[in-house]
Amino acid sequence: MSYDPDPIPVSVFRSHTREVLDRSERGGLPLLQRRNTQPLALIAVAELAEAFKPFEFHPEVITQQEDGTIAVWLPELEVYGNGSDLDSALDDLVTEVLLYLEDWESEGLASAPNHSPKLGWVRRLQTCAGRRSAIRDLIAPGDQDR
Repeated sequence: MSYDPDPIPVSVFRSHTREVLDRSERGGLPLLQRRNTQPLALIAVAELAEAFKPFEFHPEVITQQEDGTIAVWLPELEVYGNGSDLDSALDDLVTEVLLYLEDWESEGLASAPNHSPKLGWVRRLQTCAGRRSAIRDLIAPGDQDR
């Protein structure tokens, strides 16, 4: 299979999977396309994570809630976590982020006007493949309370 910048139909991909994956692993960017849909890029997760590095997270810690708990607000996704201490508040925030990612896919948030601008941050989180520790490292990289 030679270089072709045009999208590869899924039917061709099925019969040339090894060649297409090899091309991607060698640095190519194969595009796959089903009939009447937008092309999809086949790219290594590490490359995707690198591309979305500029989408940084800036959590805000609210130390005293009325009930004495600590809250951590993540403005990029407009979600927050709550807990009796910073560690539990961050754990709760990771849970809320995972729920947001689930809703992103299942509820079609990507096409909602108030959510679509969050795409870069969502893609960066999706490269964590649901690993709680990796998500926590992204949203609170300097956290020492683990």
